[in-house]
Amino acid sequence: MRGLAILAVMAGPVFAQAIPVPQAVPQDQIWPQQIRLALGECWNLGALTSDAMQASATLRVTFDPTGRPEASSISLSSFTGEVEAAEQLFGSARRAILRCGRQGFDLPADRYALWKVMELTFDPAGLALR
Repeated sequence: MRGLAILAVMAGPVFAQAIPVPQAVPQDQIWPQQIRLALGECWNLGALTSDAMQASATLRVTFDPTGRPEASSISLSSFTGEVEAAEQLFGSARRAILRCGRQGFDLPADRYALWKVMELTFDPAGLALR
């Protein structure tokens, strides 16, 4: 499994921290995991250089109320590694978001304020949700 962190950005605390999975998980902790798993399936690392495989990139994404990412909103908010590697990683991550989000992610409509804008951290070398 590839490393991918999802942070819901809002005017308050940050969601989607690494959590152990108890028997009954609140909905606010399930949807970040579902997005992470879905994006992991769409993320193609095959064409990345070895430098890009050692980098990480955090993308800021705005979603519409149906859970579809707004393509024009996707931006690189931070990265580690060389600029060229981060740019390559950004392109790969952006394509994964758009490919997986084509039909919209299954997100709780009543929590739209929590997931309208997210920061997604793509880290090929990492395995943990941060």
